[in-house]
Amino acid sequence: MSELKNEVMRRCLRRSVDWTSFLAIFLALLLSLVLASCAFAQDTGHSGFDVSQLDRSVDPCVDFYQFSCGGWRAKHPLPPDKGRYNRYDEMAESNKNKLREILEAAPQPGTPRDSPSRQVGDYYAACIDESAAEKKGTQPLAPYLSKIAALHDKRAALTLMASLDDEGIPTLFSFSSAPDLHQSSMMIAELDQGGLSLPDKDFYLTSDAKAIERRQKFSEHLIRMFGLVGEPTTAAKADAETVLELETALAKASLDRTARRDPANLDHKMALVEFNRLAPNLYFNEYLQAAKPPKFEALNVGVPEFFHQASALVERIPLAQWKTYLRWKVIRQLAPMLTSGLVNEYYAFNSVYLRGAASIEPRWKRCVGAVDNQLGEASGKLFVDKYFGAEGRENVSRIVQNVLSELEEGIRTADWMSPETKQKALVKLKKIDASKLGFPDKYRDYSSVVITRDDLIGNYTHASQFDRHLMKSCCRPASCNRQCSTRIRTRLTAMARSAG
Repeated sequence: MSELKNEVMRRCLRRSVDWTSFLAIFLALLLSLVLASCAFAQDTGHSGFDVSQLDRSVDPCVDFYQFSCGGWRAKHPLPPDKGRYNRYDEMAESNKNKLREILEAAPQPGTPRDSPSRQVGDYYAACIDESAAEKKGTQPLAPYLSKIAALHDKRAALTLMASLDDEGIPTLFSFSSAPDLHQSSMMIAELDQGGLSLPDKDFYLTSDAKAIERRQKFSEHLIRMFGLVGEPTTAAKADAETVLELETALAKASLDRTARRDPANLDHKMALVEFNRLAPNLYFNEYLQAAKPPKFEALNVGVPEFFHQASALVERIPLAQWKTYLRWKVIRQLAPMLTSGLVNEYYAFNSVYLRGAASIEPRWKRCVGAVDNQLGEASGKLFVDKYFGAEGRENVSRIVQNVLSELEEGIRTADWMSPETKQKALVKLKKIDASKLGFPDKYRDYSSVVITRDDLIGNYTHASQFDRHLMKSCCRPASCNRQCSTRIRTRLTAMARSAG
C-alpha cells in the first residue's frame, strides 16, 4: 500500500512543486477514503486493498476517480436489476448470496417453530413460493379493504391508520421513537411527515418536463394498480386522481429534503396537549389509544407545519377520498407480496422507471431482503455465526482500539493545538463508545412472532407488529442501552472480516 501511495505522490508532485504540501495532505486523505470504497478486496480469502481494481493508465492528478475506480468499473458493468452499483452494493450482493445459502438450508418442518433458524427458513419459504401467491390472488387484501369500507367518520379513519401503521402499512405520518436531541441518553416519542408515494415532494410540485412526465407515469401506475385489484377503469381513473390530488396537498405541506438536513429544523419538542392544539383534526389521542405506546407527556414533532396543514386537510377533504387514499396505501405496501401482475407493476414503476433499473430484481433477492428486514437479528445471528463470530469481533475491536490509540497520540503530539484544546479533544475522544461492534451481546427474541410457510402477508404483519412493539418500548429511558430501534447490519460484518 505504501508503494502505491509513493507512486501517486511522485507522479503528482512532478507536476508542480508549489502544490507539494496541498497534494501530500489531499492525496493521503483520498487514498484512505476512495481506495477504501473502490479497491477494497471482497473475494474469498483476500484481505486488504486490491490494487488490481485501479486504472494505472490514468494520471491520478488528472482524473483521480478514474485512477481509483476505473479498473473496478471496467470489470463490473451495471447489473440489469440495479439503477446504480458500487463496491458497497457489491458487498451487499455478496452477503445476499451468503444469506440465501443460509435460508435455503434452514431447518425444515419438524424443528421447533419458535427457533430462529426455523423462523427465517419458514419466512423465506413463504416468500419464494410464487405459486401460492398466485392461488391466493388479491384475497389477502380483503380484510383491510373491508375495514376501510366500513369507516363511518374521520375519527375512525385515524384510529384505523394506527392499526395499519402497526402492521407495517405506513399511512399519513410516521410515529416512532428516537433519542431526545437535547438528552441523547433518553428516548422520546416522535412524529414526522409522511404519506407520499413518490420519493420527494418536488416530484409533485415542480413544473419541468421530467416532473410532468413522472406525475403522468404515476397516474398511469395508480390506474393499473387499482385495476389489478378489480376496480373498473372509470373508478380506477377517479381514484388515481384522488390519490394524486391528496398526496400533492401533503407534498406542499412537507419540508424539503435540503431543509431536513439541518437537525434544528426537525427539533420541535412539545407537550402532547400542545400538539393536539396544533393538529386537532388528527384525533391523536384516539390514535394513541389504538397504537398503545407507553404513556408520555411530551414528544418531538419533526415538522409542525406539516401536521397543522394535514389536520386542515383531514377537516376539508371528504371521508370518501380518505378511504380511497387508505385503499391505495394498503395496495401499494402489500403489492410486492401478491400476484405476479401486482408485483411486476409495482417494480416496473418504482424500480425500472423511477430508479433506472433495466429489469426487476430476482425473487430470491427480494425474499432474502424481506427476511433480513423483518427478522433481521435472527437471520443476522445465523450469518454472523457462519461468517464472523467472536474471532471477527476481536479482530475488529483490535483495529478500532489501534485507530483510537493513534488518534490519541496524534492529539497529544500535535504542535498546532494549545494544551487546553488538546485536553478538550481528549475528553471527546474518550466519549467514543467502541463496545458495540459486529453484533449485539443479546439478540432479539422472536419466539413470540408467528411465522408459517404458507402465509407471507401474515408473516409480514406479525413481524411488523413485533418491531413496532419494540419501538414503543423505546419511549422509556431504561430501554436505551438495548439499541431498540436498530437492527443488526450484517453488511458490515463481511467488510470488517476482510479488514481483519
